[in-house]
Amino acid sequence: MANTQQVQSKVPQLRFPEFSGEWNRSRLGNVASFLKGKGISKADIVTEGKLECIRYGELYTHYDEIIDQIRSKTNLDKKSLILSKVNDVIIPASGESALDIARASCVRKEGVALSGDLNILRSKINGLFLAYYLSHKRKYDIARYAQGASVIHLYGTHMKSLYLCLPPKSEEADKIASFLSYVDNKVRLYKQKHEQLVLYKKGILQQLFSQQLRFKDDKGEDYPDWTRECLGDFITVRKGLPVTEDIPLHSLTIKNGIEPKSARYVRDFLVNDTSEAYKVVHPGDFAMNPMNLRFGAIARHSGDGMVLLSKYYDVFYFNDALDHEFMEEYLKSYGMIYFYNKMATGTLEEKKRVHFSDFVTFRRLIPCYLEQKKIARFLKSIDQKINLAQQQIEQTQVYKKGLLQQMFV
Repeated sequence: MANTQQVQSKVPQLRFPEFSGEWNRSRLGNVASFLKGKGISKADIVTEGKLECIRYGELYTHYDEIIDQIRSKTNLDKKSLILSKVNDVIIPASGESALDIARASCVRKEGVALSGDLNILRSKINGLFLAYYLSHKRKYDIARYAQGASVIHLYGTHMKSLYLCLPPKSEEADKIASFLSYVDNKVRLYKQKHEQLVLYKKGILQQLFSQQLRFKDDKGEDYPDWTRECLGDFITVRKGLPVTEDIPLHSLTIKNGIEPKSARYVRDFLVNDTSEAYKVVHPGDFAMNPMNLRFGAIARHSGDGMVLLSKYYDVFYFNDALDHEFMEEYLKSYGMIYFYNKMATGTLEEKKRVHFSDFVTFRRLIPCYLEQKKIARFLKSIDQKINLAQQQIEQTQVYKKGLLQQMFV
């Protein structure tokens, strides 16, 4: 693929070397016919249905530009429905925002029932090329045709006037679509790899912390039996330091642990005395949210510098008798989440909490320090593979974004 000097606006910046010449300007209504989907409510979806179908909401939650695997089925009579043809392009006819609705997918299967609230485009142009083109290069143009306030609608009659720039030869559109679908397939494979590693780690954690899986020491001998220990014997509550403006504000989340706080959540203007509003967290410290501990709201600060957390969190650290990386995994494990739920107190379900005064009295089975280290190293090696897979996903998505910006006019 060669870079070309974009002297004229009808020539893409990035192009396969065997193609040349300007792209042709045309209205969408001149190259495609428009249909509307029909029927198929959420109640019509059945697991053992005989007819594959696509509902408009699935374009937001499940499908991207390529639709070749259908997730839903129905038993409605196909004679009363609109069925797909290979190469159909579908666009939502309603949604929550104009930009959200401006997305297109190419259906690669024949005879799939297409629900109401779907605009259907039929054209001799490669449908996958059109789906990529409309979803990205023409996204904002499509959004301008959307109408409505609380619910946004997009009508085929309006989209007919949308201007496109199309390759002079169908082979160029085919090659662009094929190349982008190859990139998308790489993203899917990386995502599958990531999901498999996450599931693998989840299974390993359950086996390790239930002692179904045990490691040997460096001599091939068994480690000592796990012993029941009181968590409070290893914990020191972090005493606060004076809060200064140069310490960044963070939050504790169930998914990502301790992370920078979004600017829109900063509420300094509501606080009269910031020294009383926050707690200082040092690298390696643990923080827990008593209200959400039973959902996994506990994490270790893995950053290099001190950060601030809300005063409503409990901040502490373990002494050197416990491996801190092991304890981070252990305290968020399935067995501990189950235990937190069992020990939480409160009259109302939504207000149940695990008080820190109770947390430090918990007696749990803990392996010896050397086994803790070995478990932590093993889990860290899995995390490194998970992170690598995530990086591969993100890098490929950035690469795809660059292609989409340069390969179309």
